[in-house]
Amino acid sequence: MADGDKSLRIVYNGGFTAGSLIMPIAIIAGAFFAFSISKVSILRTLIGGFLVGLGICGMHYLGQVSIFDYKAVYAAANIVGAAMIAVAASTVALGLFFYLNSNWTNNWLKRFACAKLLAAAVSGMHWVASVGTTYQYKIPPHAGSAILSRKDTVIIVCSLVASQLRFTQA
Repeated sequence: MADGDKSLRIVYNGGFTAGSLIMPIAIIAGAFFAFSISKVSILRTLIGGFLVGLGICGMHYLGQVSIFDYKAVYAAANIVGAAMIAVAASTVALGLFFYLNSNWTNNWLKRFACAKLLAAAVSGMHWVASVGTTYQYKIPPHAGSAILSRKDTVIIVCSLVASQLRFTQA
């Protein structure tokens, strides 16, 4: 990018980046909690899928807001398409998981298939949203306490992945 000119690299704001991680986790946890405390219904599945889909979209666009030195310009059709992909696939994945969960008590392969469907939806949503985004250079990047270096970002991501692996093994 930019013939390797380091002054033109993308710099992220750490607060917004962290928010883009925490927000969808909180929304998905809320959806799972809502499904766990009462009987699964079509209405709950639709509402949960809608909220999870919006959480996925929110993750993407909040991550875009965290770009410090470029302004993202979006195509409206891609925003709508990305949201439709995220909501539809989230609704299907949640529906399959919770409606068929009682039959899947010891079947990790089927649970993994639901997780793959949701991951594919997240990936597809991000791809559609990214294709419809152009970036305009705003200002030269400034070093500041709110901006994480690439090294710090890698350390944080590796720590989060390691902690998730630890929790899934427990």
